[in-house]
Amino acid sequence: MRIFSRVNTSTVRQTLDLYIEEAKRDKWTTLTYMILIPLGHFLYIVLLPLLISLIIGTLLADPQSPSLYWLIGGMVVTSLLTLVVNYNAFPALFNQEEAACTRLTVRAQDTLLQHSHQFFANKKVGTLAGDINNFGRSYISVFDAVFLQAMPILVNFVTSLIIIAILSPVLFLPLTFLTVFVVLHSI
Repeated sequence: MRIFSRVNTSTVRQTLDLYIEEAKRDKWTTLTYMILIPLGHFLYIVLLPLLISLIIGTLLADPQSPSLYWLIGGMVVTSLLTLVVNYNAFPALFNQEEAACTRLTVRAQDTLLQHSHQFFANKKVGTLAGDINNFGRSYISVFDAVFLQAMPILVNFVTSLIIIAILSPVLFLPLTFLTVFVVLHSI
């Protein structure tokens, strides 16, 4: 028994095509969370800590500075905007995931029921039911991995590249080439 084996790439491609088809069914909801989730990550992970660090720096340099009130106001506005953005983004993602999971499960069940009696005689029905359930739930796992785990890393990375491009343009090109090389090499 092999523990690690290569996955058939055509099966992966077909599965991803089904996922993309399901995501395209409700374009507005998909577009909503695809824009708002990275924006929410940017506001919460990048902009809010930046404003807090500027507030602390201003307090250390000149506690009576009038810019301190603008920074605190910016922090409050950023916090409220983050709440509003995330309040709209995450329910859109979760509702779309659940609806797509249900549709994929029904689709897999309908496809399975089109098989002959001989097919069911040679297969364990409980295993087939578990496979259908896992297939439907895998959509949620993939989209959660992309939007809840990978997206914060991507937002941080892109923001870092932008900051490096502004502060040290000489380092921007080599760092970008190195990043592209590492990503392409890992694929």
